[in-house]
Amino acid sequence: MIVLSLLRTKSRVMKLFKTLLVSVVIILFSSCSKESIEEETLNLSSTEIVLSDADIMLAEELLLEINNYRLSIGKNTLQIDINDAQLLALQHCNYMVVQNTASHDNFMQRSLHLKSQGAIHVSENVSYGYTNAASILNAWLNSQGHKAVIEGDFNYIGIAFLNSATNTKYCTSLFYKK
Repeated sequence: MIVLSLLRTKSRVMKLFKTLLVSVVIILFSSCSKESIEEETLNLSSTEIVLSDADIMLAEELLLEINNYRLSIGKNTLQIDINDAQLLALQHCNYMVVQNTASHDNFMQRSLHLKSQGAIHVSENVSYGYTNAASILNAWLNSQGHKAVIEGDFNYIGIAFLNSATNTKYCTSLFYKK
């Protein structure tokens, strides 16, 4: 039963990530409103963010790893949010690539934006340098703060990966409850 549910979840996740890619392309050619601009947000209408198939697949794998872990401890699975959390995660990945460092800079702005869309609780995990989903999850589970986020009372997530010019992978995962 769980395996069948996970297979259906994987199929839905793949469709959602493909929709995300289309959404990013659409956003690249539209302007941002002043209400949603953060310090770190680059002008997406003139900045092209290229998502590789490998980064999309890695995000799908990380979502499955997180949801498998959550199921193993009796927690609900997380649903991907491509409308807000996914785009905020992608913007923050781009920010970290430009800054060439992992950070939680401007998390409050991301949190406030999600709260303006109905979220009641928001958290974030970031990583850099990991090349597979299992190693990211393992690192987060070995950190008390990151583990608390993964095990937290959330029902939505946004996950994004981007490579830097030096081929370092940056990841942002935004967790929230609505």
